[in-house]
Amino acid sequence: MKVNRKIVWTAAVLALVATALSIAFYQRLPDPVPTHFNMEGTPNGFTAKPFGAFILPFLIAAVGLVLSVLPAISPRGYTLESFRRVFEIVSITIISVLFILGVVALLQALGWRPPLNRVLLPLLGVILIVVGNFMGKLRRNFFIGIRTPWTLADEEVWFRTHRFGGPLFVIAGVVLMAGAFFDAGNALLLPVIIIAALIPVVYSYVVYRRLQP
Repeated sequence: MKVNRKIVWTAAVLALVATALSIAFYQRLPDPVPTHFNMEGTPNGFTAKPFGAFILPFLIAAVGLVLSVLPAISPRGYTLESFRRVFEIVSITIISVLFILGVVALLQALGWRPPLNRVLLPLLGVILIVVGNFMGKLRRNFFIGIRTPWTLADEEVWFRTHRFGGPLFVIAGVVLMAGAFFDAGNALLLPVIIIAALIPVVYSYVVYRRLQP
C-alpha cells in the first residue's frame, strides 16, 4: 500500500491555511505565544516566537506525514489495505480536529477566551463517534483500533471486540458532546474515556479465554 495521497493533500492544505493565519496575525501575537490552555481558557504554557507562532502548521504537517506513511510501513499480515477508506476518514477527521483546535488556540492567544470545554470536548466527541462508527470495519493492525495482546493474537477476538466497542465509543462521544453544553464536560471527560477504553480491553480478554481450547 502506497503513501495515502488524500491524507497528504488534506494535511498540506490545512497546514498552508494555518501558515497563512499565523503570518496574518504574527505581529499581533504576544511573545512568548500562549500554546497551552486549561479548560477555562487560561494560558498555562508558552512558546517563544517565531516557533510559537507557527507551531500549528508544523503539528498538522507532522501528524499528516505520520498518518500518510503508516499504510506503507504496516507489516505483512497487518496491512491497512482492506479498510483503506475507513483509515482515510479517521485520519482526515483527526487532522481536521487538530486544525480547529489550533485555530481556537491562535484566537485565544489574540485575546479570545472561550471555555475550552465548549470546544475541546465536542471535538473529542466527534473523533470518538467517527472511530466508533467505523470500528466494526477495522481489521487487525498495529495503528488503529483496540489493540490488545488478545485482539492482535486472534482475528475473531479482534472482530468481536470491535463490534462490541464501536457502540461504546459512539455513546462516549455523544455524552462528551452533550456534557460540554450542560457544563458537565470536565467531570465527565475522565470517567467516559476510562469506561470507553477499559471495558473493551476486558471484553477482549474474556472473549479470548472463551475461544481458547
